[in-house]
Amino acid sequence: MPKTDRDSDRDIISPGFQSRQCKSPRAGAPSSTPAHYYYPHHSTPVKRKASSIPLPGPNFQRRSDSNGTKCLRSAATASVLVQAELPPDSIYTDARFVETFFLNHTSALPSRTEAVDILAGLVRQKIGVIHDVKTGVYSCLPRGFSDGIFVDWFCELASGITRTANQLGLDQQRSSVSPTTGTGSFVWSSARTLAPAGLRNRNMKPDITLAIEEALEDASVSSKAAKARAPQPSGRKSWRCILVVGEHQSSGSTVQCAQTQLATYAHEVFVVQPFRSSLFGFLSSNKKPAITFWHFDRAGAVCSKVLDYTSSEKDLVTVVQVLAAFSWLTPQQYGFHTASIEWSQSHLYPLDEACQISTQLNCASFKQTKQQITLQEPIFVAAGIVGRGTRVWKCTSLSSPSDVLAVKYSWRSTGRLAEGDLYLLAAEKGVIGLPTVIASDSYEDIERDVRHSLVPDPVNPPPSNVDSTPDTTIRQYETYMNSHNRILSRLIFSTTGTTIDHPSLTPLCIARALYAGLIAHASLLFEGGILHRDISTNNILAYTDPTNVIRILPGKSKVCPAGDMLFGCLIDLDYAINIGEVSAVTASGAGDRTGTYPFIAINILLGREGHRYRHDLESMFYVLLWVACNHALPNFHSASSANEQQGKGGRYNVPISGMIVWPQGNPLEPWLLGDPLEVASHKVMNIVTYEAHFEQLLERFAEGFEAFEQAAYDFRSVLWESGQSGIYVVPQEVVPGEGGGTVGKRGRSGSRRRGNSNAVGKEEIKPGLSNWQGFLQVKGIFERLVTELEKNEQELEG
Repeated sequence: MPKTDRDSDRDIISPGFQSRQCKSPRAGAPSSTPAHYYYPHHSTPVKRKASSIPLPGPNFQRRSDSNGTKCLRSAATASVLVQAELPPDSIYTDARFVETFFLNHTSALPSRTEAVDILAGLVRQKIGVIHDVKTGVYSCLPRGFSDGIFVDWFCELASGITRTANQLGLDQQRSSVSPTTGTGSFVWSSARTLAPAGLRNRNMKPDITLAIEEALEDASVSSKAAKARAPQPSGRKSWRCILVVGEHQSSGSTVQCAQTQLATYAHEVFVVQPFRSSLFGFLSSNKKPAITFWHFDRAGAVCSKVLDYTSSEKDLVTVVQVLAAFSWLTPQQYGFHTASIEWSQSHLYPLDEACQISTQLNCASFKQTKQQITLQEPIFVAAGIVGRGTRVWKCTSLSSPSDVLAVKYSWRSTGRLAEGDLYLLAAEKGVIGLPTVIASDSYEDIERDVRHSLVPDPVNPPPSNVDSTPDTTIRQYETYMNSHNRILSRLIFSTTGTTIDHPSLTPLCIARALYAGLIAHASLLFEGGILHRDISTNNILAYTDPTNVIRILPGKSKVCPAGDMLFGCLIDLDYAINIGEVSAVTASGAGDRTGTYPFIAINILLGREGHRYRHDLESMFYVLLWVACNHALPNFHSASSANEQQGKGGRYNVPISGMIVWPQGNPLEPWLLGDPLEVASHKVMNIVTYEAHFEQLLERFAEGFEAFEQAAYDFRSVLWESGQSGIYVVPQEVVPGEGGGTVGKRGRSGSRRRGNSNAVGKEEIKPGLSNWQGFLQVKGIFERLVTELEKNEQELEG
């Protein structure tokens, strides 16, 4: 018998259990549907990036060890993800690095004459430099290149350069460039033996750091989180105070490994310092006096050529210039965003909320034309270096403290429509279930402002060197930046909510928020013609404040009845597309895939199809599974109880094959760490095909989420069709072919059903089920879930 596409999905898994007959999907879906939209057959490349995988939230921290030593991310995991973010084409070696980032755009760089004066001072102090009186040449030779010896020597040298420059009065000559009167001292040191505080990750130990040491008083620290990041009494450095990171190549390691390690440290700084646009770093050789300076930003990295600091006849003067300049840079030159914020004058740099950061709201429709709002604490922080780098803050107005706002900063692709414009378009079309945007602004552009219009040098390209980064040609750099350039955008929302994976939410709050997210998503598509493309736990908010609840007015929406109330909303239109205007080539506007990694639909992970409504609905299904499995309520489901029950052969069982499908702790952890094929295969095998595996996952739902089991079971039957053997299969999209036929996975046929019995159209969830009908079925599932939980809550209160 010839193999069909229905069979091809089973090829990535081995034969196993036969599923029992599934429950029938909800009947009664209307035959009439809203107007159809064209979905471009386009899917941006899937990349497993740090920015696409959410940082663990409070529910994961709650499950950490009692001594609080569990890391947010292991060093090994972070390194792998950051390496995926920085492929060779994202790194450019700039032969004019010093000119690009120092000489042409800052007065902080000492002149060569001043650098020679610093070298003379180092000779007098006997710090790493000698002078040949006859030739006038200054020479520098480390005491050794082993990790401990070199790192201590380099910190002594760099500290000597800073101190000598200050003694010569060079710092006073450049004091006018500082916009603040803040106090603080710059300290070169190593964290090889004691990891910096701030991330609870004891494996992140940068070899060399330049940090600003500040005296933070309790009155200036606006939140508990900021207090936790304050410098430690023991002298232990904090990630929040690190300005430059350095990595010394370990003996036996490759340059590529050292580069990844340096990027991992840069990643930690980006996470902790929310207003970072860029970060300087450097990489030193373990074979000779050679150093490479680096500049990381949201588009990738730029590095210098290898600088040989053996003598002043080579690059020693240049290295001294740069190391001295590091102590004189303004906040903007150091890579901090400053255009839209103000901060306490007692701090040199806007490190985090401990610096009392505020921003100005310019909006005539919001009580006052101009008013200052204080950024109290971060609500959401995206991981990663390359990408949007989203930060969302909870804010209050200085003139009206009772007004709670949300401010979002993110680096959107310059090839995409501004997110604020999509919110405006949605509002014009009457979309419900979205937050209200009261201000939208754009600021620095990476290519123009952060990289200072870096122009690759066609005359003196960087030479190939085994100790340098892989070469990226001028054409490759220009091509890369055309698709990866980004601009910093700010949105201010009139309301705030709580992400649905927060441990403070009850199952009823989560169910109501899921329903609100589903309604908003449907309204966005069917009424606004906008496809979201990034459904995740971070992008569905629950409203716990009754004043934020949305009541649907008569005639307002066809996806939700009048009088209904939405206890949540859908956010983040950064990856959304206006379906009527987008082209197949520019659907994303960025060179990366769309979606948050654990929740991406199977066929998007496999690169088989363009993003459409069916894939967002599948992401919603994974969100339901995620919150039900990982929710941590007081006295409820915990890691310790999981261990106990598995030991007793209870709910945490293992398949007959002996393979642990759902690991302890977070059962969906394979969706975080696997590559796209592994994650897609895991979902096909354990969610779609083998019902026994899926039911094992349902049994892993947290206590209090029993009602979610039936909802998940019914939702699964909406997304996937049961074949003749009773096994669910992944549908395959068909695209229009020539002569009126259709093109399936294996070719053209006159009939979609004849050529591929599992083929599905662009307007279908699965064969024979339209988008509108699928939405109504899932809506009914969520309505029953909410009703059941409301009834349970009433019984408990009664």
